[in-house]
Amino acid sequence: MRNYKSKLHGQTANKVRYGLRFQILPNQSAVQRAKEVVKFCLLHRIESVHLFFNAEEWNRGQVTENELRRLLEMYEKIIPLFRKAGLGVSLNPWNTTLHTDRGRTLRAGQNFQTMVSPLGIKARAVASFACPRWRKFIADLYGRMAKLGFDVLWIEDDFRYHNHAPLDWGGDFSPAMLKLFSVKVDRNVSREEVVKKVLQPGQPHPWRRLWLDLWRECSEQTAGAIRDAVAAANPDARLGLMSSHPDVHAAEGRNWDGLFKALSINGKAWHRPHFASYGEAVGGGLIYSYSQLDVQKRFRPPWVEAHPEIENYPFSRFNKSDTQTFMQMALAKIMGSEGLLLDLHPFTGNSVLDEQEVGELLDNSYPALDWLGRHFNRDMISRGVGIPFIPAAPLERRLQPGATFNELSSLSEIPGYVLGRCGIAYQRDFSSAVNIIWGNNLWGLTDEQIKKCLGGGLWLDAEAAEIMAKRGYGEHLGITIKGWLEREKSVYALERIESPETGKRAGFNLSCNLMSRVMQIEGGRKSETWTDLIDCFDRRLGAALSIHRNSFGGTVAVSAFAMAENLTNWNLNYQRQVLAQNLIRKLAGRNKPAMVLSAPHCLVLDMVNASKERRVVVINLAVDPVVPEVVVPRAQQVQETTFILPLHPPFKGRARVLSKGGDLKIKSGIELPFGGMLILSLN
Repeated sequence: MRNYKSKLHGQTANKVRYGLRFQILPNQSAVQRAKEVVKFCLLHRIESVHLFFNAEEWNRGQVTENELRRLLEMYEKIIPLFRKAGLGVSLNPWNTTLHTDRGRTLRAGQNFQTMVSPLGIKARAVASFACPRWRKFIADLYGRMAKLGFDVLWIEDDFRYHNHAPLDWGGDFSPAMLKLFSVKVDRNVSREEVVKKVLQPGQPHPWRRLWLDLWRECSEQTAGAIRDAVAAANPDARLGLMSSHPDVHAAEGRNWDGLFKALSINGKAWHRPHFASYGEAVGGGLIYSYSQLDVQKRFRPPWVEAHPEIENYPFSRFNKSDTQTFMQMALAKIMGSEGLLLDLHPFTGNSVLDEQEVGELLDNSYPALDWLGRHFNRDMISRGVGIPFIPAAPLERRLQPGATFNELSSLSEIPGYVLGRCGIAYQRDFSSAVNIIWGNNLWGLTDEQIKKCLGGGLWLDAEAAEIMAKRGYGEHLGITIKGWLEREKSVYALERIESPETGKRAGFNLSCNLMSRVMQIEGGRKSETWTDLIDCFDRRLGAALSIHRNSFGGTVAVSAFAMAENLTNWNLNYQRQVLAQNLIRKLAGRNKPAMVLSAPHCLVLDMVNASKERRVVVINLAVDPVVPEVVVPRAQQVQETTFILPLHPPFKGRARVLSKGGDLKIKSGIELPFGGMLILSLN
């Protein structure tokens, strides 16, 4: 087979870098379909094509030798068409282990071991990472494809243990994996015994760490086998990793540095970070996307390019609006992504030209995306309240009796939904000023990390505070814990403002009626009570929000609510926005984050690079239009104001400076619609 050498690597003048993900079927229409893709790409400034095979509706399980040969023959014919047109061409096999059985089974000659779930359900087609026959098969497949000269060969996000329907949670507790674990512990083990010990209530059993280490080793060894096969066939190629939620990957033992190194060819790799919804998601959707892009940007090595997937499934404007798709593309560029992978066409085998509205979306989006690409890059880092990713949490988390593998994961980004909706800038890493840790992720912090957090500003929810006390740091919280009150056994109803420092009048009532449980706490003699917990008979049950200055020199806020598990029931409103903003100011001291005042769902990003270039972005995520006011700390003046409205070119405008003096208070010069962006360049 001919080896077509790529000219794509290193060409980064295009600040948008659209990459079209598309499936061409190996039939008599293949060449015509490829020519149509070339035409579509040239019409809409798309620089590369990433070809699916065996995808979605046309997936048949693991491919057979005959199917593979037909694909190789087709690619021999169509790759030159893309190269002649100056397009990059990459490959996206739709499965490695396989996402889901969905009625598929292993076929003749495919004697692979398949994944087995914690409850013993056996997959019919999803392969086990521990199966040596499957590992050789998948590495050989990638090697044979790499000989064709693809720029990037993608490893799909089915390269994981979780989320393989119809398995409960996922796998892999196959005989092959259990055999490897038996060697690790030097005796024969059963699936039931492993599951019981990994999910042991209370103090984690040593087997939990050993088991997750085994899963990590198997995935890294498989990645390394694929890398070796690709590098031998085409050393100019790159491997690209598609991934899922980092917190869930943490619960299967993933080590990002190790996995990226296992995929590296000549010190390079690509990454498609998980970040966006398949369909329409108003309000918190883009907050989630920002959190995912930020956390993955922070743990991704600098030699790995980011190409997020711009996805719409099951496709068309009936599923996701162009406005929301544009917002996700724009956010990806603000966060410094090198490219955008467009998964906007159905997999059904039709012509790319049958979906004309996709080209219209790309053309309308291009001017703004190009502007963002020239003003933001991967060197710009977000700043604000720290919401750390805690990958060690699954190893240390204390479980309750009857826990499943789902309980090994706990989403660390949850505080971002409060800050994002309340217009408070945050970062997905520890901050030297103020951090928020809610829920049982606190088990994953080292003692050194806990002490650093206690020495600054720290907001704990009730569950995290209880864990902090169990770990021996209760005296630094300034509270007495009296126990939990449960919804069906107690009549708690209100959170009542007590302190004027909240920014609202004393006596103002806020609802906590829908909380499934609250912790009864009381502040100590040296603590401040900001809000009280009140029942439906107007009786005080304790403090609802307590503030304490501790011996580490930090300020700790403890909420009586289990915010991580009951976030939506802490009913947000303008009063709680003021409360949250004043609380963060109190905890942050001199290092306050940027904030948007008196507006719901305005996501604010405070971005800066090593050269001190600083840009603050405000995005209206509410359907209602808004004229935002933003307070930017440590800023002298606004150098330039730019507005971006969805699907329109950017334009310069004016923002009115309402006050100065170390912090700038700035009011937008126009009303922002849903998805509208105000971008301030500052010094």
